[in-house]
Amino acid sequence: MSRAKRRERSILELIPAALRDHPVVRQALVHKSASRDPLDSNERLEFLGDAVIELVVSDYLYRRYPDVDEGRLTQVRSALVSRRSLGSVGVQGGLLEAITVGQADALGPVLAANAVEALAGAVYLAGGFQLSVAFVLAILGPSLERVDGDLVLGDYKSLLHQALAKLHHQPPRYKVSWSGPDHDRRYRVVVQLPGGFEAAGEGASRKEAEQEACRLAILEANRRAEAAGLAQATTEAPSRPPRRRSSRRASPRPSEPERAGGA
Repeated sequence: MSRAKRRERSILELIPAALRDHPVVRQALVHKSASRDPLDSNERLEFLGDAVIELVVSDYLYRRYPDVDEGRLTQVRSALVSRRSLGSVGVQGGLLEAITVGQADALGPVLAANAVEALAGAVYLAGGFQLSVAFVLAILGPSLERVDGDLVLGDYKSLLHQALAKLHHQPPRYKVSWSGPDHDRRYRVVVQLPGGFEAAGEGASRKEAEQEACRLAILEANRRAEAAGLAQATTEAPSRPPRRRSSRRASPRPSEPERAGGA
């Protein structure tokens, strides 16, 4: 089975089995170029699904991060529900092979993003809100995991530079490479730390790959910081003045010889 077919089956299986053959779900995979009547295409479902996805993501972020301010939550939500993000989800999930189109040149990340929205709307209509919540959270799972790292741990690149600064090291260097077609490009970033250590990360964008590389590099930077701290403590230990409890205990009390001489 080809890689594309495995992906296609994977993303479509995120839809509850009882709903996969539902007419509205099938309609979600019909592009307007393949339908004589626009009302029979997935355009209206895109409209509904856009609102469903935004509500589900908003609810998730609000409950998951009670200490994050509104401005930051809005930025994160915008990134998660953007055309670029949903297009990547659709392409990675093989939706371009599942959508019925009338024009081959219509295929692309934008069409994949539209299909993701249409499927979210279809699951909402066919199965209700709770099933649509489960579906949206499932398809955005990897993206939500990255958000968790960013909001809980912060920006990995900034954290890495801070860790190296504590060790009085120069900032790291980055090497960027990529492969694959424009609609399914994969990036690889290698971060080079002082001392010859390297950490590599991959992702659907340069930023994503860079963050992963920095996350792995932080582990090494922290290990070095701990090792340096232990070495410093070991070096300083002998300089501490010795305690003389035993010599004080061995000194005779002045009154004892006087009493002995008077005996």
